[in-house]
Amino acid sequence: MGWNAVWLTLIGEVSTQKSAGLGIGLSFVIANFGIVLGPPFFGLLVDLSKSYTWVWLFLSLCMALLVFSRSMQKGGQGRRVISVLSESQKNLDKPEGIM
Repeated sequence: MGWNAVWLTLIGEVSTQKSAGLGIGLSFVIANFGIVLGPPFFGLLVDLSKSYTWVWLFLSLCMALLVFSRSMQKGGQGRRVISVLSESQKNLDKPEGIM
């Protein structure tokens, strides 16, 4: 099982039953934009800065800001995702047959 199965399952659980298809479709669109546009954009930033270090630091800062902004949302989907993930972890921690 790869990350794709986990990602699609999470999108399906986070969205409502009526909007699961829309959520999965939009997540594919967003991921594919990143796959197609990410490497050329990264290369452009490396060419402009003449250093990989600054580009990696910039990307790290962007990810940290994204995680921080999602964690600050009150009652949003971010908390629901964390709740779903923590429930999954609790089920994995239990011995087989005690769920």
